[in-house]
Amino acid sequence: MAFLRTQRSSFYALLSIALPLQLMKSVVGLDIGTSAVRAVQVRLDGDQPVLEAFAQIGLPAGVVVEGEIRDPLEVATALKRLWAEGGLTSRLVASGLSNQRVFIRHLDVPTLPEEYMASALRFEAAEHLPVSMDDLIIDFEILGEADNGAEGEARSQILLAAAQRDVIDSMLAALSGANLDTTRIDFDAFALVRSIGDSSAQGAEALVCVGASVTTVVVHEAGAIRFVRILRAGGDDVTEVVAAKLKVEIDIAEGLKRNVGDGASTPQLQEAAIAVKEALGPLTEEIRGSLDYYFAQDDSVAVARVLLTGGASRLEGIAERLRRDLGVTVELAHPLERVKLGRVALSPSQLHASEQLMSVALGLAM
Repeated sequence: MAFLRTQRSSFYALLSIALPLQLMKSVVGLDIGTSAVRAVQVRLDGDQPVLEAFAQIGLPAGVVVEGEIRDPLEVATALKRLWAEGGLTSRLVASGLSNQRVFIRHLDVPTLPEEYMASALRFEAAEHLPVSMDDLIIDFEILGEADNGAEGEARSQILLAAAQRDVIDSMLAALSGANLDTTRIDFDAFALVRSIGDSSAQGAEALVCVGASVTTVVVHEAGAIRFVRILRAGGDDVTEVVAAKLKVEIDIAEGLKRNVGDGASTPQLQEAAIAVKEALGPLTEEIRGSLDYYFAQDDSVAVARVLLTGGASRLEGIAERLRRDLGVTVELAHPLERVKLGRVALSPSQLHASEQLMSVALGLAM
């Protein structure tokens, strides 16, 4: 489901949203994170996506906070550099959202013709969302029939997506400031299902994308989203613990965190390893708590495995910790298995090192 579409979201009349991907030469999936902006350029070869470019550039602290763009001008400046230096040729962009001011809900509502559903949903959603409907852009997808109501009323299962207007405004301002053409604004959760989810898996599958300050937890069953939770937690929390325990600056702590488990062993790295192990506890506990909440729902389905991705998925010990806490198989995702490689200006080792950083951007481009 693409979040903003002209046929439903008239507030933003984005002409390029109406273009089918097949009519575009190439599209860029854009993942705007807390510490970096990442872009994946993809074209279609028949039905097969072809990776043409991957690039990333760092962001100054405070420009994006917990998934929200606080300084669109600074993001636009970074995007201009990204296009200038990263080998990106298409200016058609699909961008994603994942923060505490976006909402994904499953609703059972009276069945209506689709052209009337959007207006009816605004009233229905008001009972389920913690903000004024006047502040929201909403979109939806009809999943199928629900159980009939008490009086035999036909009802439908709806997947509702909503985001606060100023969150969308900030993103569009950044993209416009970089002279990019927005094809759609989507949710990271949907992108993850496209890029790493296994639609043929038996039972449900959990996808966990651990970023710098936001972790996205998605449960899907055969590609259909069953649950989404966005956590204010990520790799930065681990960095802060390392900095505090070792009494070093944040940038030094970040380097130590990344080098833990690479085979090198110094007294400082050994201390950092202990700090990382300690810091993983609260992070994995939040992930487990989210999945426990899903399992408590009456219509939940057992999760057969967890696929782990995102920049902080490479933290030493995180997969093992989740495997122990959840009691299920936990594996690193491999989004590059879904695409053919074009003339990407990266070596095989660089592609391997960057793979976990591509999942959201690749899913957006797909």
